[in-house]
Amino acid sequence: MHQAVEIRPARPEDRHGVEALLSAAGLFLQGVDEHFAHFVVADNGGHLLGAAGLERHGDEGLLRSVIVAPDARGLGLGEKLTEAIVASANRLGLISLSLLTRTAEAFFARLGFERVPLGELPPTLSGSRELCCPRSSSAVAMTMLLNPLGRSAIVFRAAVHGAWRAIPKPSRQDLFRQMEAFAALETSSPLQAFVSGDYQVEVERKDGQGLVLVSSVRGPAD
Repeated sequence: MHQAVEIRPARPEDRHGVEALLSAAGLFLQGVDEHFAHFVVADNGGHLLGAAGLERHGDEGLLRSVIVAPDARGLGLGEKLTEAIVASANRLGLISLSLLTRTAEAFFARLGFERVPLGELPPTLSGSRELCCPRSSSAVAMTMLLNPLGRSAIVFRAAVHGAWRAIPKPSRQDLFRQMEAFAALETSSPLQAFVSGDYQVEVERKDGQGLVLVSSVRGPAD
């Protein structure tokens, strides 16, 4: 590779090359055409080395078609492609980004995705052709709650995902701002609670990791 690899939005003329990469790896092609406007590619001087796609279903997103050509593996392209889709989902204001995988659970876990039961994925994703595929029933489901501020100091216990999704968007954004400010403080206090409107979250600091873990979410009905 004599040129720097560029991670960029996919263009219509990239579609056949992306589908060729996916076909060679035995990955799902259905729905690529419908969502190709939200794909990104790894471009090395006009030669496609990888791709990843985003399906938007309401306020939820599905990460799909993450692929790197065999001769380009080990360069960190899979991580860069995934991060580009996460950034795109954040810009679109999506609540979460989910995925299905059979072979890359450890890879996606390193990037902040958490394993969840397939039946606990957001219901709006049921319209995805990828989730309707019969082989999806044997895949591992993973999800990441997104931060509209574009930073990643906040992580969530899987048990609070549903309650967090129920918080109205203005309150979610306000709570994110409060939690990010707490994460940036040098304080000995390991626990904190934050309130926005009728919603309260309890968090705990993950010492040495620069992270804040959301352990509890309460709404007006609690």
